Amino acid sequence: MGTDKRIMVVDDNRGNLRNLEKMLQGYAIAIAESGDEALRSAPEFQPDVVILDAIMPGMDGYETCLRMRRMRELRLSPRIIMLSARNVPEESARAYEAGADDFLTKPIDTETLLARVEAQIRLSSLSPLEASRDELMTTLARDGRAALTTVAKAVVTLRRLAAPGSTGADAIQSIEYSVEELDSLLEQIEMLFDTVGGRREVAVVSTPAARLVAERKPVAVKATAPAATAEAEHAADACSVR
Repeated sequence: MGTDKRIMVVDDNRGNLRNLEKMLQGYAIAIAESGDEALRSAPEFQPDVVILDAIMPGMDGYETCLRMRRMRELRLSPRIIMLSARNVPEESARAYEAGADDFLTKPIDTETLLARVEAQIRLSSLSPLEASRDELMTTLARDGRAALTTVAKAVVTLRRLAAPGSTGADAIQSIEYSVEELDSLLEQIEMLFDTVGGRREVAVVSTPAARLVAERKPVAVKATAPAATAEAEHAADACSVR
């Protein structure tokens, strides 16, 4: 990895900052302990990638991301990777809405972090057309399969409720066929991405949607804990980035 690439790490927890610095050895690193400090330091440092904690006191990572995207003092808009201890879909959706390019859930291992950083650096060096192609394929592989799996789970539930031979049962069967076709199309897109030379740094749902439908049984889903208080969220966020 080249030391000419600049990475800014933003986290209010000093232990996390030390761990992230160790993981990113070989890059030029700047650290900031708050969103305000990151915005003050970014124009001078001119980061290629920003690793940004989502939950911080004062200005949180989402607001920091929004403001950084509007900064005219930055020669190039940096690639932003948002980190959070909350593993819920709403958290990643909020990060992307704020302008983040990638989202990682803590705890984080070195191999995964470096792979994501390298992917963002590679995207920043591509032509606009190449970058758009890679981002589109990444979005299709990540969000498309997640959405399709949600539909497949709903179909499994509806099938149990529909009377055999009813109009509803026929409609559900049509949806099943469509899920299988779309699932196959997504697999082809993912293989094309790998073949064309893109490094697919995305988390693909472990169970293909078509298989959920074919198994014809409910899918076990982990229970999600009730939303934590702001104090509890911050305490969890400060644990570790291992």
